[in-house]
Amino acid sequence: MTTSEKIEERLNWFRTRLKETKHTPRTQRRYLQVARHFLLFLDKRSVTLETAAPPDVSAFIHHELILYRRQQGRPPRNVVDWRCGLTPGIHYLLRLVQGVWPPTCLEQPWLVRLKEELQRDLADPKKRAVYLRRCRDFLRHLETQSASIEEARAIHVTSFAQTKLTAYRKRHNRSPRYTQRWKVAIGSPVRRLLRLVHGCWPPGSRPDPSLERFRQLLTEQRFQPAVIPSQVSAVRVFLRFLQSHSIAVEAVTPEDVRSYLESRLAEFERKYKRHPRSVTIWRYWRTGPIRRYLQLVRGQWPPEKRIEGELDVFRRQVCTGYGHWLTDLHGLSQETLQKNGHAAGVFLQWLGDRASLKSLRTLTVADIDAFLAWRNQGLRRATRCGVVNCLRSFLRFLYAEGFIERDLAIAVNRPILYRNENIPSAFTDEQVKQLQDCIRNDPTPLGLRDYAMLLLVVTYGLRAGEVVRLKLEDINWRRDQLRIKQSKTGTDLLLPLMPAVGHAILNYLRKGRPQTSLREVFIKVNAPLGPFARGSSLYTVFGRRIRLAGIKTEGKRGPHAIRYARAMSLLRANVSLKSIGDVLGHRSSAATQVYLKLATEDLRSVALAVPGETE
Repeated sequence: MTTSEKIEERLNWFRTRLKETKHTPRTQRRYLQVARHFLLFLDKRSVTLETAAPPDVSAFIHHELILYRRQQGRPPRNVVDWRCGLTPGIHYLLRLVQGVWPPTCLEQPWLVRLKEELQRDLADPKKRAVYLRRCRDFLRHLETQSASIEEARAIHVTSFAQTKLTAYRKRHNRSPRYTQRWKVAIGSPVRRLLRLVHGCWPPGSRPDPSLERFRQLLTEQRFQPAVIPSQVSAVRVFLRFLQSHSIAVEAVTPEDVRSYLESRLAEFERKYKRHPRSVTIWRYWRTGPIRRYLQLVRGQWPPEKRIEGELDVFRRQVCTGYGHWLTDLHGLSQETLQKNGHAAGVFLQWLGDRASLKSLRTLTVADIDAFLAWRNQGLRRATRCGVVNCLRSFLRFLYAEGFIERDLAIAVNRPILYRNENIPSAFTDEQVKQLQDCIRNDPTPLGLRDYAMLLLVVTYGLRAGEVVRLKLEDINWRRDQLRIKQSKTGTDLLLPLMPAVGHAILNYLRKGRPQTSLREVFIKVNAPLGPFARGSSLYTVFGRRIRLAGIKTEGKRGPHAIRYARAMSLLRANVSLKSIGDVLGHRSSAATQVYLKLATEDLRSVALAVPGETE
């Protein structure tokens, strides 16, 4: 039997199988045409269908591409679609003959280990498949170079990338749009495999042991597995910068970090011929990992400002003494200490060289007036009043400790604040209900947390700081009691645990709160895992929810506006000011009287007509 007769016999058999599987006539004609060309090609190579391998298929497609260019005078407009017109018929024929196609082969042991590592670190199955496919391509490239994975060198990675780039240009008839990004996508899986095999890559670049501790820290702080490699990579680049400049990690200063960012920004502009679209975001994604790493290694970052000279030493001693004077002698809170301490530091910084033990004794009223004129530029009257109060407090301390000869606090004029000058911003009952409905419909962990926090403010009128500082031991489930550590008075307030509030908190604890040993009730959803740093964080949380609910308000939009709404509802329920003050945590009745401004409409309803006016 001649070769042509054998090919025709094989094609008749293939035609019969195609009809049995009920392929369309058009598909049958296309598959048979491709099969004829493929059989003729294999016959020239003295290869049978039973022994055909993937390299034979690749050689056939390459041969057909050469013929197409010769006949048409150009490559196919879309090489990928053109290839897809050839391969289905060939693969189907080979599956009928060999049973399985492509042929199964034993997985390389290093690929098995890489697959296990990727399943642990990468959540996206498509990305894992891409990593494994590119690593298989690299192993096949090493075979053509007669090298094993254990013998791989940097030159093999470079030649592999060049081979893939040549194949890309041949297939798409063009270069990648972003060649550098394309090379990174090709090289990242290969480098990960080589780091698994060799321990470090490139050779001789064994990572700092602290990087493994940093990786463990990110895992403990619940960073996503897909994010951790980029965080570690950012720190690795920073460490290489420090090494090139002979700077030890223990000696890093904020100026070194700024110098590193400037060099990276210059490199970005040199490579891409433009600035980052957002320099702020660009800096954030590089400083975040570095800050976490330095906090891990150094224990504190940023470091305390270095004290240089006797003047700085004296300023630090004065501020420290002022802090003890506020807290130990007057019993003020840490929030007040932070506010007044900052104001004192600004005043001493403004004095400059005159902020010495000898020069402070010559401080005059004119100096105070000059400072206030500089400090109060562009500030509201209420803010200027706060500046004056802080300055008075600091001047009293300086006089009490003998730093100044006379009490200058009495010479500081404060702006006049009218008792009923402004009406506080408050949500209406309808707006509060609309906000509750919006968050209640969110079943995610974020929604469960935000709803529980909102109910605490809506039901009890708690301050934002009191909500974020609530701990698990502050909830007595047996007695249905809630213990609140009040922000301003520092005293404990026992409140009844209302059923709706208790159910919302319990629902969050069961379904939304991350598994952690932290004692705070409310935990941040995004990494790094932990409690809210301060009460002002709730302004961001509630502000996002207010926008989603479509609520339009004027003035304040944070938790305090909801707190005012609770006070107004109590007023309308004829609750006494003393009781409202006890619930809201006010020391004096004067602090509660501000809420009477909210009842303006209620006061208008009972107003008497002016005598003599005609109806």
